[in-house]
Amino acid sequence: MHAGSFQIRALGICAIGMVCSLIACSGGGGASSGSSPAPAAVAAPSVSVTLASNPNQVAAGSAIAIAATVSGATNTSLVWSVDNITNGNATVGTISGSGSSVTYTAPATLGSHTITAASLADPTKSASFSLMVQAPITGSVAITPPTTTLTTAGALSLSATVTGSANTSVTWTVDGVPNGNGTVGTITGTGNTVTYTAPGTAGTHTVTATSVADSSHSDSSTIVVQSGCAPAPTSSQVLNVLDAAYGAKGNGVADDTAAIQRAINAVGAGGTVYIPNGTYLINPIAIPTGGNHGLALKSNMTLKLSSGAILKAIPNAATTYAIVMVQNVTGVNIVGGTIQGDRATHTGTTGEWGMGISLIGAHQTTVEGVTAKDCWGDGFYVSGESTDITMCNVIADHNRRLGLGITSVDGMVVRNSSFINTAGTAPEAGIDLEPNVGETVANLLITGCTLSNNAGNGFEGGVPIANTGLAFMHDVVFDRNTLNANGVNPEDGSIRNGILLSNSDGTKITNNLITNTTGRGMLLRDKATHTLISGNTISGTIMIPGNSFWTGGGIYLGVCGYSSVTGNIVRNNAGFGIQQAVADSTVVISGNTVTGNGLTP
Repeated sequence: MHAGSFQIRALGICAIGMVCSLIACSGGGGASSGSSPAPAAVAAPSVSVTLASNPNQVAAGSAIAIAATVSGATNTSLVWSVDNITNGNATVGTISGSGSSVTYTAPATLGSHTITAASLADPTKSASFSLMVQAPITGSVAITPPTTTLTTAGALSLSATVTGSANTSVTWTVDGVPNGNGTVGTITGTGNTVTYTAPGTAGTHTVTATSVADSSHSDSSTIVVQSGCAPAPTSSQVLNVLDAAYGAKGNGVADDTAAIQRAINAVGAGGTVYIPNGTYLINPIAIPTGGNHGLALKSNMTLKLSSGAILKAIPNAATTYAIVMVQNVTGVNIVGGTIQGDRATHTGTTGEWGMGISLIGAHQTTVEGVTAKDCWGDGFYVSGESTDITMCNVIADHNRRLGLGITSVDGMVVRNSSFINTAGTAPEAGIDLEPNVGETVANLLITGCTLSNNAGNGFEGGVPIANTGLAFMHDVVFDRNTLNANGVNPEDGSIRNGILLSNSDGTKITNNLITNTTGRGMLLRDKATHTLISGNTISGTIMIPGNSFWTGGGIYLGVCGYSSVTGNIVRNNAGFGIQQAVADSTVVISGNTVTGNGLTP
């Protein structure tokens, strides 16, 4: 029978005493009773073999996974060979395992080999690829950040660096699954910097970057995926602001300030005020509520906004306002929806303190999943000796002064949030820690956040030198955040940074990814003492024309006694990699990878 084709012949059905054959029936050697019709040919199924993975290089002595699939045949078994040797040998490399996924272990000697997967059902159908066995790399793979925490469906930028090989490419897996999936989280993008998007359920996952040049070299990041951060209400009471007792309209025309405030005033301890989808106009300087703010929340309540609910400021000329105020209260939760300012329709020209949500003297307060945008001042503002504040999965977008401004807090976590597109009036930063006289910012963690496209600094913090000893900032951790494209076109024309730290003590700037800043990647100055700068990757900093000495660099160090700059990757910046402008023997600079920068100190 011809390989790759199939024929079926009918078996003759004969009367008793006849001899049956595959061709005809006859009786006792007599004449044939007639010949059978010509057999009908049946077309063979179209068998094909497709490679699911075909790496083009591997390090000598190391192993890689290879996979192939068979279609068009019920028997999907494969025969694997290396240089036409079934399962290979020590000279050409060996295949171990069986089925569609196997492991190839390269030989100790360098060279090129051909790996073939052939269909067992039809050996004429196969797929092959060439594999170059190369010398093992002598360096390593490092992934940033090494650990982080995300909320469900949150996203994080990951970066892998390969040293010791001309080929710096990597492959990405999540819990062993190439590029992940909906269950473990997904990797999008290509190259050495990608985005991991968490799944919709809580859990712990491992993202691994593996060197293409040598699969025995890899590094992993552990990602803990958490559900939301707001505690559940302690009461089942839910007041809908559209109910007749409160009378909100949500039509984008009516002033709904008083109606929503009636619901806030009526809700019991632990209860929830619910705002359905719609646009609710809020007077942010409604004096009857007690000052220059719109809605005044009270202790032990939840303000829950549907995903399509918008609290929108009525245009005004005030220099100071707040659409939602949390002042001198405890146990408040604000969850979901959008708070929208009036920056496009503001009728005044002065002031910079029109806030989306203001927390002043707030305690045990959580803000989760809220977008604050287009505010005359800050999207979010924390002051007044607030304590125990949590923000998670919030977005501050296109606010005029700051995404998040903090002047006074003791104990705060900001997690998995975005502070983007701030521009309009100085300082135009994503996040600014700015204690005034008599105020302290302390015990603050900012992690897993994105700060990008802000006209000013991405992140800044410190006390003005004139207020030294009168205001304080200490024990701040800025860890595992992504900062990109900050410092473009600041309103006052000054030089900006990805991170600016001044006049503070005990700050930790660790494991952050800082890219494409116009100005400087990171600047420490004015007594930023006992600062730890470690595990950060700073790249692509852009030099400002006419400021070649002071801009375009990765890390600039001014007065920052007793600080440590260790284990950072500073590469491909237009200016210096690391520049110490003020000599100080108490500052330790060690163990950094500084490559490909435009200027050398």
